[in-house]
Amino acid sequence: MELNINNMKDNESTRYERAKKRVDCIKGFYNHLVVYLIVNSAIILIRLEIIPIIYINSKETDFQNWLDWNTYGIALFWGVGVLIHAIWAFKNKITLFRNWEEKQIQKYLEKEEKKSRNRWQ
Repeated sequence: MELNINNMKDNESTRYERAKKRVDCIKGFYNHLVVYLIVNSAIILIRLEIIPIIYINSKETDFQNWLDWNTYGIALFWGVGVLIHAIWAFKNKITLFRNWEEKQIQKYLEKEEKKSRNRWQ
């Protein structure tokens, strides 16, 4: 009997640790997303001279192209990183949606089956 109680406590502790890791992973993703949005919004607003912190007076098109590539390239590649982080953080949610989809399909199949049975009665 005592072994069973200790086993239950270990099981609860393990479940708690797994749940805490999941919450920390999701929290880390949201922090990453917020930093991404703030930093890239600021960079783009500065580059478009909506926020005139830095004024670049250069007529060289090569430099302007380089600046544009770096400005929007950072947002693009970092955005890919945020997307990968989201997939990693919500990987269990994806299977949850699949289960929901299967349940919905079964529900509609049952409705159709019930309708067809009622027609023949």
